Amino acid sequence: QAFLIDNEGTVIWEGHPAGEDWVEMLPDALARAVDTSDAWNPGDRHPALKRAVEAAQAGEMGKAWKESEGLRTKAATDGEIAAALDGFQKDFLERAAQRTQRKVHFLSNGRYWEATVFFERQMKVFAGSPPAEGWKVLLAEWKADKPAKANMDLDKKRLAALEMAQACEKEKAMKQLRGLKQKAEGLAVLKAIEESYKKVGNS
Repeated sequence: QAFLIDNEGTVIWEGHPAGEDWVEMLPDALARAVDTSDAWNPGDRHPALKRAVEAAQAGEMGKAWKESEGLRTKAATDGEIAAALDGFQKDFLERAAQRTQRKVHFLSNGRYWEATVFFERQMKVFAGSPPAEGWKVLLAEWKADKPAKANMDLDKKRLAALEMAQACEKEKAMKQLRGLKQKAEGLAVLKAIEESYKKVGNS
C-alpha cells in the first residue's frame, strides 16, 4: 500500500505502488506545487529589473513589485525599460491571479478557514502590491458574510480535530468531527468534514 501526498499534505492517491495511476498524477501535482510556491523565477529580464527578479526568486514578491515600481521614472524616458517593466508586472499579476483562483479549490467544499490561512500567507508574501490589497478586501468580505463565517468557524474546528488525530488522539478527534458534522448540515463545509472524518477513521 502506498500513498501520494500533495504539497498541502492531502492524500491524493493510495493503492499498490506497482500501478500506473500515481505516475500519471505526478505532473499535475508537481505543477500545483510550483504554482503555490512563494518563489517565482521570471526568467531572463532587462538588466534594469535585476533587483526585482532577485526578490521574486527569493519569494519576496512584495519587494519585487516595489523594485519594479521604482523604475517608473526611468521607464518614462526609456521605451525599452518601459516595455520590460510592463511585461514583468503583467506576468507578476498573472502569477498573483493564480493564487486568487485557489479560492475555488478551497471553497468548493467550504474550507473557508483553510482559505483564510492561505490568503493571509499570500498577503505577507505579496505585501505592498495590488494583489495583497485585493486579498485583504476578500477576507473582510468573508468575515462580514454570515454563511461564510459559519463555514469558516466550523472549518477551523475541523483542522483542529485533524491536529488531534495527528497527536495520537484519534477517538477524541472522531468525536469532535461527529459533532461538527451535525452542526454543518446545510453548509458547504460538511463535505470537508465528512472527508476528514473518513480520513481519520481510516488512519
